[in-house]
Amino acid sequence: MMERYWITGAFLTCLFGAGVATLLLHAFLRFHSRIVMAYLIAVVGGMLLLIAEVFRIVPAIRFLGDGNLYGYMVLSIIGTGVITFGIPNLAVELTTQDSYLHSRPSILAVSLAAVFFMVYGMYLRFPVVIVISGIIGAAAAWFAGIFVLVRRNQILDQRIRRFACLIAIACIATIPLEILRLYLWNRSTNPFGDSFPPYLLLIFLFLVNGATLILSSRSLIRNAKKVANELDSDAISMFDITPRECEIILYISRGYSNEEIASRLFISTSTVKNHIYHIYQKIGARNRIELLNSIVNSADSA
Repeated sequence: MMERYWITGAFLTCLFGAGVATLLLHAFLRFHSRIVMAYLIAVVGGMLLLIAEVFRIVPAIRFLGDGNLYGYMVLSIIGTGVITFGIPNLAVELTTQDSYLHSRPSILAVSLAAVFFMVYGMYLRFPVVIVISGIIGAAAAWFAGIFVLVRRNQILDQRIRRFACLIAIACIATIPLEILRLYLWNRSTNPFGDSFPPYLLLIFLFLVNGATLILSSRSLIRNAKKVANELDSDAISMFDITPRECEIILYISRGYSNEEIASRLFISTSTVKNHIYHIYQKIGARNRIELLNSIVNSADSA
């Protein structure tokens, strides 16, 4: 009976995940933010792992043997690699820009190690090796959570900082219990066929995806619509924004690319990039999302 509740929760979580992925993809295409892309990668990795468990559990509770092992194996391998790379990558993107290129090879090496152990364990159907892969991925996520908390002051936007800290704390608390689940799964009589649902993973993803939908609707959609109204004389004087920069900010809020802005203002793309650079310097933003949030927050506090 509990497995059926888990399947229902997994279905709802996947719906939330699809909504989150759609919003994040829309935000990336609109604002070209590396942070948004990093978050999208992490969300996709979590959804792949959850769907992999669905492939294993659904046939098992219907007495159809070992479940869809091919689907379970393929999705587990891909999901492990994506989420082991995605979560540390997101932590680095959120908290720093300078050391990103130096950190990427290390993050990639850890994710490849997790994938190697997962593939080897799946090939041998040897749960202990799979658990090693899970521990590598869990350790990467755990240290990423610690990294976010330690460097939280580097996240300029207050809403995103609070959200990132809450997710980091939840990740730090969840990971040890998830490792315990892997240990118990490894010791079951038939790990590939027994329905042993990852309840904590489901609860974690359900809460994260639900909170992300709320944050996205407030920080992305609401801010983009309010910028045209909030970019008044007070905001202009506060940041010393020129009329040309105001035009560019309004086009950014509508999701225009640099090339589209250049064609509408009859200037070169390099000139648009220079204007955006100066806007970022004046407002203290690192990307388009932080730019819109800063303008709305400054208007709200005025």
